[in-house]
Amino acid sequence: MSRGREKPENPITVRYFDIEWLTRHDGPGTRVVIYLQGCHLACPWCHSPHSRYVRSPVLYFENRCLLCGRCADVCPEGLRGAVPQAGRSDGDKCRRCGACVNACPASRVDSNAGALVMPTRETTPEALFAMVQPQLELLRNIGGLTLSGGEALLQTAGTVRLLELARNAGFHTTVETSGLLPLEHFTAVAGHVDCWLFGLRSDGQGADAPEGFGRRGKNLGYLASLPSRVIVRKPLVAGVTDTVEEIEATMALMKTCGVTQIDLFPLNAHTSHFYRALGKVAPATDNLIPSAERVAAVRERFAACGFTVISDNVAAHLTQGE
Repeated sequence: MSRGREKPENPITVRYFDIEWLTRHDGPGTRVVIYLQGCHLACPWCHSPHSRYVRSPVLYFENRCLLCGRCADVCPEGLRGAVPQAGRSDGDKCRRCGACVNACPASRVDSNAGALVMPTRETTPEALFAMVQPQLELLRNIGGLTLSGGEALLQTAGTVRLLELARNAGFHTTVETSGLLPLEHFTAVAGHVDCWLFGLRSDGQGADAPEGFGRRGKNLGYLASLPSRVIVRKPLVAGVTDTVEEIEATMALMKTCGVTQIDLFPLNAHTSHFYRALGKVAPATDNLIPSAERVAAVRERFAACGFTVISDNVAAHLTQGE
């Protein structure tokens, strides 16, 4: 009795919702940034709420809409009425089938510039790396590749493969993370990362030293023990992450872990358009944006205590000591 052919293993794929081709704000030097889909958090000040989903949501940009009603004719769940925005808040029923995008004369399935957009793409790490490699070649000596999100480490296998490809080709690699995942997500990729951008704020999920940082504190300690560079990234949210208690605890943890570099920046005020595109009400952030004077004071406090505060020319040098 002959045995049938074994089915080939499913190839590793990655899901991403955006690529930024030239930025100096997401790691050392000038970077290509791949934003990977999926996030386990729901920060109230998030500026990419569409990144939270495992699969791509459908975004509706009313300023591009022709009000033709064709999307309503094809939606299998009847989520779209004569006004496409109707029913958008009931997103759990959306099948992500893309029928509305296909039917929309102001949209294209392969474009993010239409009235209806499914921003997430899925491909193999090899295909994605091949797409960004020509740009990386131009940045070989002045930057590299950054994986961000969402939370890049949720797609562990795809992240590992992308980083392997980049490192094997001689490119500098950076990973941006919330720091709030089990340690095994970090150990899986650690050998392929030159620089970490580590989001740090108290999470109330543990009582490490100092209290309040929980799992983030443990993960930061682990990354600081590696030869890779670690830069703490701290968005300054008025009354939340810029308090005296939070700042002092952050400095204490960084000193404990031996991390000396921090990037401090005010909360992004421009967050509402993606919420509207999801059919959701944008969070009120006016009272969460610190003043320029408060941002300057926090930066001065860190600098006065011996920390290197990354300026707007984010981490311009590729090496740890520069």
